[in-house]
Amino acid sequence: MITINLLPPEYRAMARRRQVIMLCTLAGGAVGILMILFLAGQIARASRLEKRARVLEQELSKQQMVVNQIKQIDAARSELQNKVSLIQNLSQKRLVYPVLFDDFLALMPAGVWITSFQTTSHGNSLTITLQAKAASNFVVANWINNLETSHYFQSSLIGPITYEGSNASFTVTCEYARPAGSRG
Repeated sequence: MITINLLPPEYRAMARRRQVIMLCTLAGGAVGILMILFLAGQIARASRLEKRARVLEQELSKQQMVVNQIKQIDAARSELQNKVSLIQNLSQKRLVYPVLFDDFLALMPAGVWITSFQTTSHGNSLTITLQAKAASNFVVANWINNLETSHYFQSSLIGPITYEGSNASFTVTCEYARPAGSRG
C-alpha cells in the first residue's frame, strides 16, 4: 500500500519538535521530581539526625551529672579514707612517747639530769638526741651501760664530755624501737 503524506515538511518538523520538547519536559520534570524527592529525603534524614542528636545530648547531660556525682563521692571517700588513716596512725602511736619516757627513766641513774631532749621519727623507730649533765663520770658510765644493755635502745653514742665545776656535760644519741606487740 502506498501512503501519501499531504502534510508539509515544516509541520512534521514542528510536530517532532513538540514531541522532543514534550519528552524533554517530561524527562526534566521527572528528574526535577526525583531531585525534590531526594532533597525531601535528605531533609527528613537531617531532621531525624538532629532530633537524635538532641536526645543523645540530653542523655549525655544526664550521664555527666551521674559522673559528677560519682567524682564527688570518690573525692569524699578519698578524704574519709585519709581521715581514717590519720586516726589509725594517731591511735597506734599515741602511747609511743609515754612508753619511751617510761623505758628511758627506768634506765637513767640518780645523779643525771637532762637539759635538752629531741626526737626524730623514722617509721617504727625514734632517733633520740639529748644533752645531759651528771654529777660524776661513774654515773655517766653507768647510764651508757644501761642504754647499751637495753632491748629498746640501740646505737648509743656519747659525745665529748666537758666539765663545768664538778658536773660533767655531754651529748647522747641513740635509737629507740619497741618490737611490735609490746606494751604501748
